[in-house]
Amino acid sequence: MKNLDILLIDDDELSNIYTVIKIKEFTQVPEVSICYNGEQALEYIKSKMTSGAALPDYIFLDIHMPIMNGLEFLEEYQYVEKKSKIIMLSTSILEEERAIALKYDFVVDFINKPLKVELMKEIFSRSTVQK
Repeated sequence: MKNLDILLIDDDELSNIYTVIKIKEFTQVPEVSICYNGEQALEYIKSKMTSGAALPDYIFLDIHMPIMNGLEFLEEYQYVEKKSKIIMLSTSILEEERAIALKYDFVVDFINKPLKVELMKEIFSRSTVQK
């Protein structure tokens, strides 16, 4: 798998450690960037765009976070010119949240934590083709 740029947006430190381990296990990326809420992530993305740096290939996005949650992030992110593929992460799957997230064509999946390597294989193979 090519060297990917991955951003993890989640406020749960223990979950982040686990998710980063699983991402590295499958993708062998040297580093995963982490933001702890949607607002911080938007600033990170804007700074990359301003500097001319490439946006992340994938964003793993938690739903329930303080300051700006995942659904609020999606609402703002839709106005970003170039899009990353987003995988929603949640500890509880509410059908309403799932439906809202999946209405955005850049959201390629909505999965329950913890992230599993088998799911990542499926996500990465499926998301290479645009929805």
